Amino acid sequence: MITVFTPLYNREKSIYATYASLRNQTKQEHFEWLVINDGSTDGSDGIMQNIIAGHDGVFTITYIARENKGLNRTLNEGIVRAQGDLFCRLDSDDSAAPNLIEQISLHYREIENDDSICAMVFLTSVSDAINGRHPFQQPSLTSFLKYRDFYQATGDRVEVMKTHVYRAFLYPEFESEKFCPEGIVWNRLSVDYQALYIPVAVVEKTFPEDSITKSVYAVLKTNLKGTLTYYSEILNNPKASVKYKCLNSIKYFRYRLLTRTPPSDFQFPLFIR
Repeated sequence: MITVFTPLYNREKSIYATYASLRNQTKQEHFEWLVINDGSTDGSDGIMQNIIAGHDGVFTITYIARENKGLNRTLNEGIVRAQGDLFCRLDSDDSAAPNLIEQISLHYREIENDDSICAMVFLTSVSDAINGRHPFQQPSLTSFLKYRDFYQATGDRVEVMKTHVYRAFLYPEFESEKFCPEGIVWNRLSVDYQALYIPVAVVEKTFPEDSITKSVYAVLKTNLKGTLTYYSEILNNPKASVKYKCLNSIKYFRYRLLTRTPPSDFQFPLFIR
């Protein structure tokens, strides 16, 4: 079974469209839609209650509403609670293409019994155009890190993870912070795992003005423990190129300066020592 996971926070204007896109799947195979409402203060909860009351589709809806804990803790809770063998994130301001479940089911047979492959990765689109740069014309194997580093890919992707692997690589949680870059998990997985990259767009992205993507710098500088851990791990990752480490060291030092650490207490990343 597939778990489609939606972290929900203040998306009363878009969450029904997300639901409707799942109702419109070409492959009417049973899957789970798991939604965790991370303390929304708008009408998102009421809309979800209406969706559940009127739902008669072939897939199951599991809905949890609780206080705000931040995206990373919400993702971790979703990963732990997921019932599916595969875990696919679908944000509450995005829509699944009609072939999302069909494409996941089709390609899963290619990786199901290969323990060296942790995920399938699909493209996303924005206004019907591919989001970012993708280097492959055919399904191709590489690691999460090499995809961004060596192949210089850009743009949001849909990572459909084997759930049991994801549970071994939960997002780090830092006291007094609610966010760290999600790439921290992808980079950790890159040491031992590959992913199958498939050149098919299965999610239509939108980027509201209050999204993390639109305000990423402000979010990173107010969650410095997570931000610095992310960049320092790139600098220490044995699979990262020297060029990639150098480019990310600039970002590391920029955010490190915001901590106002005294020079005597400053610790340089390992690869520079």
